[in-house]
Amino acid sequence: MIIGLPKERVNFLSHTDDFDIAFKREENLIKDIFGDHLIDIQHVGSTSLNGIDARPVIDILLIVKDIKKINPFLRKLNIIGYTFAENKYIKSGLFLERLISNNVTHNLYIENEGSAAADNILLFKKYLSFHSEAIEEYNKLKNKLIQKYRDNSDKYNKKKVPFIKRALKAAYNEYKR
Repeated sequence: MIIGLPKERVNFLSHTDDFDIAFKREENLIKDIFGDHLIDIQHVGSTSLNGIDARPVIDILLIVKDIKKINPFLRKLNIIGYTFAENKYIKSGLFLERLISNNVTHNLYIENEGSAAADNILLFKKYLSFHSEAIEEYNKLKNKLIQKYRDNSDKYNKKKVPFIKRALKAAYNEYKR
């Protein structure tokens, strides 16, 4: 299984069942840690969708009952390799990365139920799931950006933001009327 990249590196793989297997494994660990405090856990990001070239880093969205009461769970996540990281694009909730042998293998977004950020993450995934033309456009953009920003994931991610905003606007028009 090929999961993980150095933090600043951008590299793609075509979708593989290994992404789904890696998510399921992590999902079981996280459910054991959070128990009843966990409302939902979702595989999100490019590794969750067929047809999208993806960095081999598994993005996971956790929706919890009360983010203010998760300190005991954070200590357990730290034991299995999760550390706090900065997320420049989603300002709410918490963002953690799992590092194994100096490679980021998983990104964990923790949000309260009903948060706008969680809704947007899920809405973006839903929109791409039902719009192959958007997947094609996103792949083209990502492959163009990787040529320029292979060793700078921050700039790579920043340059994807306009596409994501356009896709979210289209998704709101389609699904949230």
